[in-house]
Amino acid sequence: MTRFLKVKEVCELFGVSRYTIRNWVEKGKFPAPIKYGLYLRWPEEDIKALVDRLKRNRWEEDLK
Repeated sequence: MTRFLKVKEVCELFGVSRYTIRNWVEKGKFPAPIKYGLYLRWPEEDIKALVDRLKRNRWEEDLK
């Protein structure tokens, strides 16, 4: 079963505000959330994939 993360959880994970997350989504730099009633949620798998990709890119940049 897919777990969905709340805005607060995503903000804490990345150390940014909800406004930064919104700006990243608008600019296409962050996965779009899913509307769940009045709330926004992100599938945990999407966020984990993003974190993994960012770590890989950082690691690859460190090797250059």
